[in-house]
Amino acid sequence: MKKVVLGLASLSLIVFLGACSSEPKSMEYFKDSKNEKELKDTLKYCKDNRDSILKDKTSKEYIECENAFKADIGKSMGNEPLSDVELRKKYDKEADALFD
Repeated sequence: MKKVVLGLASLSLIVFLGACSSEPKSMEYFKDSKNEKELKDTLKYCKDNRDSILKDKTSKEYIECENAFKADIGKSMGNEPLSDVELRKKYDKEADALFD
């Protein structure tokens, strides 16, 4: 009986740990030229499944899609896109310069 309980406990632990997902891929990962095919595949997947992905903005899929789109935009523009905070600082500085 002890072996059965230990076996079930071990199996439960393995299933639990296997279900834990890894971290979402970063924008830097997608910008790397050796991951170009994965970037294209991810972009296609995200476009094809956007309705289901948009339902949970904290999901790994959503974050990976967001990072893939940012990397793609950054590559096409030749530089990394600015974050919301960086954009705000940039335009606040320009606005201050206009009114000084």
